[in-house]
Amino acid sequence: MHEIKAEEFQHGSFGIGGPAGDTKLCLVDENLKLITNPGEVGEILLGGPGLTTGYINRPEENENSFVTLHGIKYYRTGDLARYRVAKPEVLEFVGRADHQVKQGGFRVELGEIEQTLHASGWLSGAVVRQITSQDENKEPFLVAFVIPAVANTVRARTLSEFLKQRLPSYMIPSDFIFCSEYPMTTHDKVDRKALEQQYRESRERQGVPNGKQANDCGNDTASVVKSLWSSLLNKNNIDNEDDFLVLGGTSLQCATLISKLRQHLGKTISMRSLHENSRLGDLVHYLDEFAEGGNAPDEADKWIAHSKIADYLHAVPDWQAENEGKVFISGVTGFVGVNFLSRFLQMPKVKEIVCVARSKNGITPRDRVEATLEQYDLWDQSKQHMHKLRVLTGDISLDLLGLPAEQFDWLANWASVVFHLAAKVNFCDPYQAHFDSNTLGTKNMLDLAASGRRKAFHFMSSIDAWGPTGLVFGTRKCLEDEPLEPHVRGLSFDIGYAQSKWVSEMMVRRARDRGLPTAIYRPGFTIGDVRNGAGNPDDFFARLIVGSIKLGAFPILPRQRMEYVTINYVLDATLHIASCNENLGRAYSLVAPDPKDSVNLEQTVDVIRDLGYPLKHIPYWDWVRMLQNTSDMDNPLLPVMPLLQEPVLNGLTRFETSRNTPHYDSSNTVAALKDAPDIQYVPFDSQMLDKFLDFWESKGFYKMPPID
Repeated sequence: MHEIKAEEFQHGSFGIGGPAGDTKLCLVDENLKLITNPGEVGEILLGGPGLTTGYINRPEENENSFVTLHGIKYYRTGDLARYRVAKPEVLEFVGRADHQVKQGGFRVELGEIEQTLHASGWLSGAVVRQITSQDENKEPFLVAFVIPAVANTVRARTLSEFLKQRLPSYMIPSDFIFCSEYPMTTHDKVDRKALEQQYRESRERQGVPNGKQANDCGNDTASVVKSLWSSLLNKNNIDNEDDFLVLGGTSLQCATLISKLRQHLGKTISMRSLHENSRLGDLVHYLDEFAEGGNAPDEADKWIAHSKIADYLHAVPDWQAENEGKVFISGVTGFVGVNFLSRFLQMPKVKEIVCVARSKNGITPRDRVEATLEQYDLWDQSKQHMHKLRVLTGDISLDLLGLPAEQFDWLANWASVVFHLAAKVNFCDPYQAHFDSNTLGTKNMLDLAASGRRKAFHFMSSIDAWGPTGLVFGTRKCLEDEPLEPHVRGLSFDIGYAQSKWVSEMMVRRARDRGLPTAIYRPGFTIGDVRNGAGNPDDFFARLIVGSIKLGAFPILPRQRMEYVTINYVLDATLHIASCNENLGRAYSLVAPDPKDSVNLEQTVDVIRDLGYPLKHIPYWDWVRMLQNTSDMDNPLLPVMPLLQEPVLNGLTRFETSRNTPHYDSSNTVAALKDAPDIQYVPFDSQMLDKFLDFWESKGFYKMPPID
């Protein structure tokens, strides 16, 4: 038994619990072998005292419906399920065995495609059906019948791209049919056969009659191309906006199309040209004007110029304009925030900076800011510009930022731009301990940004907002602007900081959707200054490196990356992107543009060894036990032992759940930095680490053991 809650409907997969009373249940594969591994799909068998003896006078049906395993008789339900990865004792319904088909030579669970569509959050209904072509020479194809959660808010191309990031190509439907409701059987279930029949009838009404050849449908280019598409893709309702590749065109079908175009039109087109003109209207235009050496006048420069004739309209002020330059910034007593502050102080176009900070241990807010500048060797380059800085006594976790109402109103109308960089980062504290600083802090900063004059809100998020999605959901790639909602269930196995970042970024996204001009930046793990080694001695990167060196060992952590990124790249990339208002409305992952440059944790031990520290590379729990038994009470890893010891998912700790780290796509970032070739990602290496260790030791943060 299992209680189904509302969020399961949104997630798209349903828990069905386990057996009740004396009922016996097991999960088997197609060869009737028991399945015990979480995530593996099999058929549910039921047995126990309530099981029927069989169907009267129906021996063939009895043989198909009942099976005996290990001396126990079971009924084959035909229902497919899997044990949940997060809760192995709970079964999760996948679909019906009779909804299992062969597609492109592979066995496909139609229910899995339906669940993935539901997980997008854009649909209230999804039914996938395999349609058999009436032409014996053509493969069957998949069609998705979907009901949008909100009418006219999602397109077939969007759904296809969403699936392509999560499923293999042979599981992507060739066609998406948008419905307002489904036909139902007398048992109040979706009538799948009726959906297929409606689809076939619709094709016959809208498309080319069966057996009609391309050259029977008119001699103009558009008619021939449309007929060829229809024949190859099993789709007749094609218009000029349809895209051959989005509709499911494979490389083999592309090659066939090129051959057919030469046969029917006498036109030659390359594979590259087909990919560049994969929309029907574009392909027809290309074939008419450019194929076989046709030349059209180049008017691109004119079109580019015309596209800019409305650029005098400004949705938000250019914060670096001559009459602006007023920056409000949070987080200036933290490592990332104080580096931004130092850079703003040195920027001639920034005329005044306002920040909010608290008094602490009798130290005034301004003195705390100056002490932080000194801590990271930023004071000398900043002190001559300190007249530009105004520090207000306040607290971003409080309403109105802890300021008097009139001061809050003044700030909301004064600021040209808002940079929210503040965040509490603790590796052991739960979400609730981060709630005030991170969740309420973001809410109150958004309140300031949305009040008074219109201005942009630049938010420093983190790749941690995706949580351990690679391990929990098998996510291979995270796109910068993709929805965060499908990843939320995995955050239970991450740290409280990551959970607060998901909540905070979702608030910013929702404010953006309601019209607030925003940009979101998601750096990987921000490490020190590549020039002088100035870095945060208290972050997990420093603790892991120094603690492991002191221990003489480093844990084996396969397929796991922290996505190291220097503060220099975070600064340069963020400020360049933020300098252009055309970049608002998007998210930017600040990580290695080329995944090969991202040093994983297996390679990190080699970086340390390159400095001369002879670290042993040992199994994770052996490393933890060494740490537990160390006599060095100054080892910086000791305060984060809960992170390293507490199992949260199938014996893995919160540190280990970053395994199977996905590729964080940074296409938006790369595009926005195209005009700044001097801003380059620098991979983590031993030379960089040497500077970090020298800085921490020179500041008295750590005393490093001698190199043998």
